[in-house]
Amino acid sequence: MEKIKINAAIILAAGKNTRFDTGVPKSLHQLGEFSLLERQIREFHKAHIFNIAVVVGYRGHILKSYIEKLNNLLILPVEIIENPEFDKANGYSILAAKNWVRSLDTDLFLCTMADHVFEESFFHNFIRKLENLGMVPNRIRPDPCLLNLAVDLPGEHNAYIDILDVTRVYAEQKSHHDICIHKAAKLMEEFNYFDTGFFALRKEVFEFLEKLTDEGKDSITDLVNHLADRQEARAIDMSGYYWNDIDTPEDFKIVQSQINKLKPKI
Repeated sequence: MEKIKINAAIILAAGKNTRFDTGVPKSLHQLGEFSLLERQIREFHKAHIFNIAVVVGYRGHILKSYIEKLNNLLILPVEIIENPEFDKANGYSILAAKNWVRSLDTDLFLCTMADHVFEESFFHNFIRKLENLGMVPNRIRPDPCLLNLAVDLPGEHNAYIDILDVTRVYAEQKSHHDICIHKAAKLMEEFNYFDTGFFALRKEVFEFLEKLTDEGKDSITDLVNHLADRQEARAIDMSGYYWNDIDTPEDFKIVQSQINKLKPKI
């Protein structure tokens, strides 16, 4: 059994930040020692992911200048990809990275949003869970799931999550190793997980994204639901690991007050 190759990541940072617009891209706000963007890049490096691209759009010149300076300090430079369709949903940002991802020798690529924060061990342990799936005997090859989404069970440990804004997920345990996603949406009544905004995708998703965006279904949640209908979307349970989505100044204050939770568990 060959180990799954996971050696690329894209960070989506093209959006307009309409609910948190201070004149500075949200991803450049400082959280502790690092900006939100640099924090993510460093966490990918700790998880041994060094092929990283940041997709920029709105106020992209500010982000490009920041990344170019940051590249002087990094082991490997971060690729900058421009999304001219930044006023549309995030599916266009993923599509903007199509040629870059396809040029790399990787089975899966990771994807997240620049305004999400994660506990330091989140990335590493998500990757480890995916790699362990690849080592399960007698599994179908290649893996039929094109999309893997990190999910979290609702509970006291994540009571800070905005229940009215978070994307909810309904998924079902298909086997000892697989949790099959059935649907994802905001304000969905029947759900059993939260969408953390962290994905591992196969390159084939670009073909589906192109078709979906042509139909006006241009968000990554649209992709999740399309692949769920095809039984090609899997949930990876990351319950207990800290994460949050920063949409508003209030969200940012919550994360600032919980910054110690970003440190890895001993």
